Amino acid sequence: MKILTNILWAAFFLCVTTVAQESQNAAPSVPSSHTLATNNIVLPNGIHIQIRTMAEGMTETSWIPKFMGGPQSFGVQGTADGNVYHHFFFIGQRYFGYDLKADPVSDTRRIRLTFEPLSVDWTGEGEKVPVAQPALPPQQVVGEGEELVMDLAIDPVSGEKITEHMGFRVGTPRPPWQRPDLTFDEVGMHLSSPAIFEDGRYIGRYNDGTFAPIFAIHLPEEGWIYLSFKPHDGYDFRRAGVIHATRAEFTIDGHDYEIRSRSLISQRKEINLYVLLDQREPASQGNILSTLAPNAERSKYYVELRAGTVEQMLPKT
Repeated sequence: MKILTNILWAAFFLCVTTVAQESQNAAPSVPSSHTLATNNIVLPNGIHIQIRTMAEGMTETSWIPKFMGGPQSFGVQGTADGNVYHHFFFIGQRYFGYDLKADPVSDTRRIRLTFEPLSVDWTGEGEKVPVAQPALPPQQVVGEGEELVMDLAIDPVSGEKITEHMGFRVGTPRPPWQRPDLTFDEVGMHLSSPAIFEDGRYIGRYNDGTFAPIFAIHLPEEGWIYLSFKPHDGYDFRRAGVIHATRAEFTIDGHDYEIRSRSLISQRKEINLYVLLDQREPASQGNILSTLAPNAERSKYYVELRAGTVEQMLPKT
């Protein structure tokens, strides 16, 4: 079932009237229709909207291109803001559009549509200017399977026009989005091409760097050393060092270690460093983002830069 409505935008075509008139002088051909663009939108309330933008009444000499992005720079664009869809249609540097609010009708498979003037300015690339807002359809209720057809623009000379065909479906609402709080486990350290020293002796420099809540140094003769901004329940992290801007210094198992980064490890000038020495293998392989540089003196040392939380990476004690 089709529901027809008009948004006549004849003024939009003044810039192409000459082209349309020239097309009238060419040999006639059978009019046809072409799909210019399709767009599928799912609103948080579960309403699915399918929009097909069509060029209708076209001939072989038609000035309307068979696809978006032609010489006349046709285009459609839209952004969802909650259960309101901001819909733009443009030719060249000019645009118009509307806000569409679609709400499910309680205990039915029908949708209440409300069309209103655009409440936002152009959101696409480049600068465009709005034209006078055309008349909008009244509020109406449609059912699944019905198609709403809107005439967006018509050329008064040739009768060619651009239309939008809208279909609707009632789906399952999405749970409301909640802005998450930042947790301490998401606050990490940043190491950039770190160089590691043991008891003042250079071990090696590592090629890469990353941002992560935990850094792990594997020492085959000692086990695994994990570095963190804070202790964690279930693990024997000890306050064993300090971070000074681009240097991390700590002492564990009778050895003094220093890590030098090419960028700030923390935004604070000084902060305590908690260290865990664990002989057991981690619970999982972890995400190894960096390996020892070729110039490293002792290949048994390597750094694993892990992006997960402690609970994801370490075995429980």
